[in-house]
Amino acid sequence: MKKGFTLAETLVALAIIGVIAGIMIPAVQNVRPNKEMVMFKKAYYLAGKNISEIVNDESLYPETDDPETFGLANTERVQFRGNWYAGNTKFCGLLAAKFNTTCNNGSFTTADGMVWTVRNSDFSNGQTVVRVDVNGGNVECSDTANCTKPDQFRFVVNNDGRIRPDGYLAGTYLLETDNTKKANDFDVKRNVALQSDANIVNGFHSTITNSNLSNTGTAVNSVVNQTNSSINTVNTDIVNMVKNAATQNGIVKGSN
Repeated sequence: MKKGFTLAETLVALAIIGVIAGIMIPAVQNVRPNKEMVMFKKAYYLAGKNISEIVNDESLYPETDDPETFGLANTERVQFRGNWYAGNTKFCGLLAAKFNTTCNNGSFTTADGMVWTVRNSDFSNGQTVVRVDVNGGNVECSDTANCTKPDQFRFVVNNDGRIRPDGYLAGTYLLETDNTKKANDFDVKRNVALQSDANIVNGFHSTITNSNLSNTGTAVNSVVNQTNSSINTVNTDIVNMVKNAATQNGIVKGSN
């Protein structure tokens, strides 16, 4: 006669499954990408690309020496793809056209469902704010200190076409754009530092070996100089790496 599972065996099996699930679920959730972050990066990249193309198009924004009409602050009437744009809706209209849609009342929706808002297109104070809701109408919260998973972000756009993120997590998201490259850069700098340390030790050994007691002071000074030179080289490399990363992500370029 075939014997089935007892109640105790069933409870033990369920307990084991529960423990495994408790361990695996958080791990799986951490592996899953943050959809809002991915969409924000996409929005930031497309905004920067399209705005750069607009501001550098002489037929849309001719060069001028007048600071009040410089760059995107030029609200003169222009034609683009068969439509006319002018006034304080010019920038919104042209930006929407680059996304193959139209701007209505300072807002437009792109094919991927993101809702963009540009309330002021005249750049009267040298800049304007572009807001984007990356998941459309599914409002969660804005990128502030009180929101852990924002879906609404802000870009500050200068009249020369430069943009920068304006929020609590946006800058952090952009710094995570190329983790593999940054990890590789860090490994390179670490290896440089380790090699530098090895060179210092070898130099110290060689200097002491080739020196007699009467030259001990000279030997020590030589080692100190080698150490300071190596430290300065490594520090300079690391500072340059950080500056390059910040520039590539728009943190330095977009600063006022």
